[in-house]
Amino acid sequence: MIEAQLGERFRRFSDEAQEESLLYSVLAKAVAEDDELLALAARAPDGQPVPNLFMAAVHHLLLADGQDPLASFYADLTPTPRAAEAAVPAFRAFCLAHADALAGLLETRRVQTNEVQRASYLYPAFSLIYRELEAPLALIEIGASAGLLLLWNRFRYRYGDAQLYGNPCGSLTLSAALRGRRPFVPDLPPPVSQRIGVDLHPLDVRRPEDCGWLRALVWPESHERRQRLDAAIAAWRAHPVRMVEGDGVDRLGPLAREIPTTSTLVVFHLHVANQMSADQQARLFAEIAEIGRTRTVAHLYNNVHPERGLYLDVVGPRSQSRRRLGLEDGHGRWFEWDPRAVVWSGL
Repeated sequence: MIEAQLGERFRRFSDEAQEESLLYSVLAKAVAEDDELLALAARAPDGQPVPNLFMAAVHHLLLADGQDPLASFYADLTPTPRAAEAAVPAFRAFCLAHADALAGLLETRRVQTNEVQRASYLYPAFSLIYRELEAPLALIEIGASAGLLLLWNRFRYRYGDAQLYGNPCGSLTLSAALRGRRPFVPDLPPPVSQRIGVDLHPLDVRRPEDCGWLRALVWPESHERRQRLDAAIAAWRAHPVRMVEGDGVDRLGPLAREIPTTSTLVVFHLHVANQMSADQQARLFAEIAEIGRTRTVAHLYNNVHPERGLYLDVVGPRSQSRRRLGLEDGHGRWFEWDPRAVVWSGL
């Protein structure tokens, strides 16, 4: 990777992070101008968002040992963090002193942010699928990380008013703002018969080191995201999800054949397809079409088509359709629901 290009990626990250994390914005700008730190960051594998991975690797080491002077700038490691603008010397010293450990993390870990808040728009989407196809949902998530989103029907939801939807016993409540039309949101979640997560490098939340990595991926100032993550981890431990290691496209056909036809097969993936090559995307849609030759499959996804949004394809032996359900915030803080348009259909 050319250092100039990598430096530009850190500069873009600095601009994008400014509102959510002034600390990361300051540190990323410093990395962009530092040849030694750029050389260290270049140890990350191709295809990874390097600035996110680099910040998470540093955060991971600090979470394990919060006594370093750098910890005094991190809002999750001290109640009174020091000014972000003063953090650069301590950050640089920490990175160079822990260069070998950072290189090991950069080479072996991945950015697998499992933003549980995204379940806030999965709830109405899965409810729509159940209402139309009228059978319990059998879920396969591609790029599932630790599989926390597969527990969406064990959470509660609030959409701009006092009413709670979802699982009445859920210990995690997610709130999201609605824009546009109000979606169909049932009081209780649809039934789920199976849930399977597939990932090239699945995380196991029963392992402290994997939980530690998930927490390191959360930015220091994001206290609510950290609380949601911990609550979702507790839910997963109480209701474990089946996780499968491997390429989601390669695994999809065999896993689909395990699902009884008494259930509605739902394949979904969020913020994953943009990490696939054009060939991988084509293979995924071909696999969905192949499954649809013998049974109906619902495919829920984003980050594929030129027009941003959450899409639902329903492919079966007799018909097939594609709808853009609406526009979602990347972290699930709001969504704009507008499922009226059928953008593609055929036989």
